[in-house]
Amino acid sequence: EIIEKFRGQGRSVDRVFEKSLANQEKLVSDDMRRRLLQAAKRSKSEKTSTATSSPTLEHPIGLNVKDEWIRLRESSVRSLLERGILRTNRLVEAFLSVDPGEFMADDEVRELLHNHHHDPEAEGEPPAWLGIDLYAIAFEALMPGLGDRAADLLAGRGYVAALLSKLVGDDGEVTVVCPDGWWSRRKVAKALKPYQNVRVLSGRPTTCDGLEGQYDAIWFGGAFPRAPKTVRHHLREPTGRMVTFVGPRIRPQDLVCLTHRDDDLQERIITRARVPVVAGPNGWLSQPKAS
Repeated sequence: EIIEKFRGQGRSVDRVFEKSLANQEKLVSDDMRRRLLQAAKRSKSEKTSTATSSPTLEHPIGLNVKDEWIRLRESSVRSLLERGILRTNRLVEAFLSVDPGEFMADDEVRELLHNHHHDPEAEGEPPAWLGIDLYAIAFEALMPGLGDRAADLLAGRGYVAALLSKLVGDDGEVTVVCPDGWWSRRKVAKALKPYQNVRVLSGRPTTCDGLEGQYDAIWFGGAFPRAPKTVRHHLREPTGRMVTFVGPRIRPQDLVCLTHRDDDLQERIITRARVPVVAGPNGWLSQPKAS
């Protein structure tokens, strides 16, 4: 009612006041109440699960001792648990239940599970995968909830999208952006066909091209020079999160969690690592550069 009755003085301050009122109306809306309660419920559940020293898993470790690839995947997950990198049961289940071999060649799976990153042939080309340690650290911060809208802006193989699909559940939605055009999109879409809540499209990942509406969780597995401002229009306020890397081309970057607050991006540093930069608008390079 205040917004409807407001009469300004025809000065620039009126726009500031109207914007403030609109923001207050959004913060007390039924939709915001529902989302905050969902976030609180998820946080409480995750806190409870992290307090237990031995989580109960749907896919117990050690039962498939004859399968080399399952043993390797379980060994990686066990190491992540022992080092305290993995803390939430749902993420542990996702890593155990999603087989990277469905999306990668055998040598690529070994590299992933031994925490080695893909090194693109040309600087600026998107990496096909990152090491599993970084995925675990990043997804502990991103942590999509059941029913959330999530996005993978840099799909190289489809493995990350499959993890996101497990995390958001059947009622959630995952948007996958393939940066290499139609053929790449076709291959990723074929690999992700069993995952009914995933939508695959082509686009320019550094511009959030292809995203529609607002998202609860966005992942970008490459390095920006600075936090991309364009993403704020697609992050649901105030609970939406984007996890990506920000920093220099030739030195380690910051893995950051970005949130949208008061029409600006707020940045929280999670850890530091070195990953490939990605070419495109808002990126370090306008196009890939041969090494």
